[in-house]
Amino acid sequence: MLRNATGVVELRQYTLQPGRREELIDLFEREFVESQETLGMDLLGTFRDARRSDRFVWLRAFPDMESRKRSLTDFYEGPVWQAHRNTANATMIDSDNVLLLRPTHLTNDSVVRPPLLAITCFDPGAVDVAEIERAGGSIVASFETEASPNTYPRLPVREDVRVGVFITSGVVAENLPKVGNAEIVELVPTRRSRIQLAFAGKPGDFDFLNGDWNVTHRRISERLRGSTEWVTFSGTARHDSWCDGVVSVDEIDLPALHSKGCSIRNLDVAAQRWSIHWTTNRTGNLFPPVHGGFDGDRGEFYGLDVENGVPVLARFVWSGRTTEKPRWEQAFSTDGGRTWETNWIMEFAERRDSE
Repeated sequence: MLRNATGVVELRQYTLQPGRREELIDLFEREFVESQETLGMDLLGTFRDARRSDRFVWLRAFPDMESRKRSLTDFYEGPVWQAHRNTANATMIDSDNVLLLRPTHLTNDSVVRPPLLAITCFDPGAVDVAEIERAGGSIVASFETEASPNTYPRLPVREDVRVGVFITSGVVAENLPKVGNAEIVELVPTRRSRIQLAFAGKPGDFDFLNGDWNVTHRRISERLRGSTEWVTFSGTARHDSWCDGVVSVDEIDLPALHSKGCSIRNLDVAAQRWSIHWTTNRTGNLFPPVHGGFDGDRGEFYGLDVENGVPVLARFVWSGRTTEKPRWEQAFSTDGGRTWETNWIMEFAERRDSE
């Protein structure tokens, strides 16, 4: 992720004029990427805030404070910024929400499992990394306040706070352990961001399921008991998409279990993330959701659940969605995703009119 692993990083969060974020992103990616990197700056990531349509977030790194001063002087007094600064500034209400940081932990991952969160903690000691990992999350990077004086005062930074910043992937904000006094931003990478999501959602992702299906089920006889015995039975399913592909609903008939189940899926368009709930006719209660999206033919979705009193990380995987026989499988992990036990597989075959 970071070439300058021992350097200095700016976390920059801009509040923009209503409706002008895409204008700034287009300008930024066209004019301000190579023009900064050729001057020794490292653009680590550029993001939309999934919860605020007026927020643009980006990370910029430097080898050290002295090179930061030199690179910023060269850029902001150079021809590219001078040519486009009025256009860029016209999109902004506030560009002073900037934290000057130094890295404390880094990975080499540039493609990460969604969602991607930036957690700014005003009490960094309150963050339990092990608990985040048990919830299925990973620490992509972490930072602490850089205490050196701002070497380029023309660009203000927040010098009144001491924080820890954690970039996490794979766990939604509501499943995070307590992180104390913190600001949490869900980041959606722009097209040219160095950090990208491994899986993302878009309208129509589940249209491949539309129609009626015969389903072959394979279920492990006992979950989380080391069982290798599988039970196979047949059933049917029917599916439809709604709201231009933003909502997906299916009904699964499970005659061997004397029950019916229903998947209710909805897409958070801004976050590019699907949430999937499962319910059955036995209780009508919604199971805890899983979240995720697709990369080509494969989709992955993760969430927290409880199986017979044991907290688990649940994973749904869809594959073969561009074929005539799509496949779904469910797995549980009791160690935060290091190992998995697959416990249910569904193989779909389209029903013919004669059936």
